[in-house]
Amino acid sequence: MCIYIRYCFFLGCAYMVFKRLADESVSFSLSHTHRYI
Repeated sequence: MCIYIRYCFFLGCAYMVFKRLADESVSFSLSHTHRYI
């Protein structure tokens, strides 16, 4: 049972990190496009 909880926790952390990186990359690209425009 602990293995499943740990696995879900790891997936949750990985999802949060990936989502944050994706949001940062999107905002970064948007700022660059606005700067060039």
